[in-house]
Amino acid sequence: MTEIVNAVNNATAADSSFMAETWSLKVTEALEQHSSLYSALESASTTNAFPTSGLGKKLSMVAKLMQKRAERGKDRDIFYVSIGGWDMHSYVIDGLESNFATVDAALDAFVKEVKDMGLWSDTTLMQFSEFARTLDPNSG
Repeated sequence: MTEIVNAVNNATAADSSFMAETWSLKVTEALEQHSSLYSALESASTTNAFPTSGLGKKLSMVAKLMQKRAERGKDRDIFYVSIGGWDMHSYVIDGLESNFATVDAALDAFVKEVKDMGLWSDTTLMQFSEFARTLDPNSG
């Protein structure tokens, strides 16, 4: 498939526009970056077991990307992961306990992994929450 996309995007003509040439270049670059990243991540592995939760899978991937930073030509990265399910209207205590357990397990595995890689002192974790409320109440 990559060969076909490259062949189509490398076909230029005298009347090709700047936008068409730029688009073709960016598609080709994206395919090359994807291939390079895929190759680097193929050999990546974690030494710690990550939970199978969505957050666990995301943090496992972040750890693998951190592990392959030299192959990716990076000395500094910013990663963003998220988890939903916090807007509860019933069974709040049960929901919070479940969500906190999910976050705790995923962060525990991630911290251990980053420490094992020797990157913990160079890592900053940030957490934020936004509930989309205004200062004005919704009541009349």
